[in-house]
Amino acid sequence: MSKIPLHINYDSETPWFFEDINHSSDLLIIAVSASSTIFEWKNFINAALKKLDLKQMYIADVDQAWYHGEYKGIDGYGEHAAAKFLQNKILEYGIKKVITIGASRGGYGSILFGTLLNADSVFAFNPKTYMTPGLNKKYSISHYLELLRQNLKDFSYDENNFDLKQIVLKNRIKTNYNIFYGCSSLVDTNQAHGLSDLSYIKYFPKKVHRHGISRFFIRDGIVQKMISDIV
Repeated sequence: MSKIPLHINYDSETPWFFEDINHSSDLLIIAVSASSTIFEWKNFINAALKKLDLKQMYIADVDQAWYHGEYKGIDGYGEHAAAKFLQNKILEYGIKKVITIGASRGGYGSILFGTLLNADSVFAFNPKTYMTPGLNKKYSISHYLELLRQNLKDFSYDENNFDLKQIVLKNRIKTNYNIFYGCSSLVDTNQAHGLSDLSYIKYFPKKVHRHGISRFFIRDGIVQKMISDIV
């Protein structure tokens, strides 16, 4: 099977979105990218989850606004406009169950959209769950948001929306969250536990210091089994 990554086509009408729905399952997996150049979950879904024949959607934060940005090709701005677009797709295709998956910034996005879409399950690997000054500085989040505000009519943002716990408490209906993190890293541990004390959050720690930990859980077969059980 090809290992060629699925590159984002910036010339498409909706460069942040790609769908592969020619599958038999009525379960949809929405893979949320950490990258702004590729949809990095495509190879995993095609290989490790091939037998499940899941319908697939991929989204990316192409303007690096941590999923609070423009979303070219649809009406409105921000995560709620994107969630409305995705929800209409879910209704159009008669989807019965929805899973979101992502790592790091994509883990943030998988929790965000999993909550807004009332998904059945979220899989997040070393997710960011709240903004810190260091995180903001490292990734220039406010800088990219401010550029959008300057260049787009009616665009606005609220940095308080970067606290995922508040978004979950406000919007969650039935979603269950599976958070995988490297407990040898204090930063990753603190970010993962930004959603602690909520009964519908399950934590899966692993003694790993690397930020890119999804490979370890995938290698162990844990993720594949959990998704198969949902199906």
